Amino acid sequence: MRPLLFTLLAAAIALPAAIPAACAASGSGEGGEAAQGEVGWTIEASGSQRAQGEIQFSLTRRTANSRWMHSETQKLADLDGLTAAQLASGSGAPVAFRLDRDAGAIACEGVARRGHGTGDCRFQPNAAFAAALAERGYGRAGDGQLFSLALYDLGYPFLDELKRQGYARPAVADLVRAGDHGAGLDYLRQMGGHGYRVGSLDALIAMRDHGVTPDYVADLARLSLRDLSSEQVVRLRDHGIMPDFVAGFRAAGYDAPLDQLIRLRDHGVTADYVQQLARYGIKGVPADQLVDLRDHGVMPDFVGEAARQGYRFSTAELIRLRDYGVTSDYLGELKAVGYAGLPAEDIVKLRTNGVDADFIRRVNASGGSRRSAAELVSLRVGGWTER
Repeated sequence: MRPLLFTLLAAAIALPAAIPAACAASGSGEGGEAAQGEVGWTIEASGSQRAQGEIQFSLTRRTANSRWMHSETQKLADLDGLTAAQLASGSGAPVAFRLDRDAGAIACEGVARRGHGTGDCRFQPNAAFAAALAERGYGRAGDGQLFSLALYDLGYPFLDELKRQGYARPAVADLVRAGDHGAGLDYLRQMGGHGYRVGSLDALIAMRDHGVTPDYVADLARLSLRDLSSEQVVRLRDHGIMPDFVAGFRAAGYDAPLDQLIRLRDHGVTADYVQQLARYGIKGVPADQLVDLRDHGVMPDFVGEAARQGYRFSTAELIRLRDYGVTSDYLGELKAVGYAGLPAEDIVKLRTNGVDADFIRRVNASGGSRRSAAELVSLRVGGWTER
C-alpha cells in the first residue's frame, strides 16, 4: 500500500444528514486513550485505479484542537460492502462498508458517486486482539491504539514476523509508532529478506525514517556492501551515498571503505571529478589527496588548461597554485609573453608579487632582453618604473 497525499472531494457530493458521528480516533504511540473526535472518510478513484481494483482511501480525524489525516492506496475488495458499481454510481448511492483488521473494524457510511465518496466512520475495537497483545507481553492496548494498529494493518502477521526475525518484544506504543513511521509488515519482511533483521523495532523505524528502502540496501549489496549494521546504512543514506555514487568510484578504480566514501561525498568529490582529473594525467590519487584537491578548489578545467599549456603539476603544486590565486587565465597570460613552462614555485612568486603580463612586456622591452622570473620579482618589489 502506497501512502499518498490527501485529496479533497468536490463540493458536489452531499452527505446524508442521518449519518452518525464517529466516536473513536487514532491514538498516539505513547499509550493512553486517544482524544475523542469525528472520523471522516473519503475515496478518490481514477479510471486507471478502478481498472486495477484500487482506490485512494483517506481517513481524517477532527477534534476541537486538531486535525489528523491518513491516506493510502487500498484494494477495493478490502472494503467489505463497497462495490465498483456503487462507486461508479451517477446519482450518489448510499454506501456502508467495513475495513476489517485484526485490531478491530473501521465501519463507514456515506455516499459514493462517479468514482468519489465521502462519509463518517466508527471504530469497533477487537477485545480479543487486545487480550492477545497483553498475553504475548506487549502490554494492554487502548481503543485509540487499536484504531492505529487497525489502520496500519499491524495484526497477528506483524507480531509473528517480529518473532520469526528475532526482534525484541516491543511495547504496544512502539507497534503504533512503527505504523506511524511506515515501518509496517511489508517493510519488515522486505528488509529482513535482504538480511536486515536488526533486532530492535527502534532501529527498523530509524532506517525507515532516514530513507533506507529495500531497494537501497539491495543495490548496495550488489556492490558488495552487505552485512552492514543498521547504523552504518543510516549513516550512508544520511550522507547521500547512493549506489550510483559507489559504482562510479568502483569504475574509477576506487574500492573505498565506508568512512572514505562518506568523506569523499561530504567534500564534493564525485566520480566524474576523478575521471576528469584522470584525463589530464592526475591518476591513481589517494582518496585523501582527492579531498585536498577539491577543498582547495583545484577543478578539472584548471588542470586541463595547464596541461594544454604543457604543464604537468603534482597534486601538491596544484593546491599551492590555487591557494595563491593562480588561474588558468594567468597561466595563459604568462605563456603569451613567453613564460610558459615555469616551475610552480616561480609562478606563485610572480603571482603573489603582482607580476602581470603587462609588467613583463614593459620590463623586457626596456631592457632589451628576457628577464628571469627572479629578476622580474626583484624589479617589481623594488618599484621599477619605465624611464
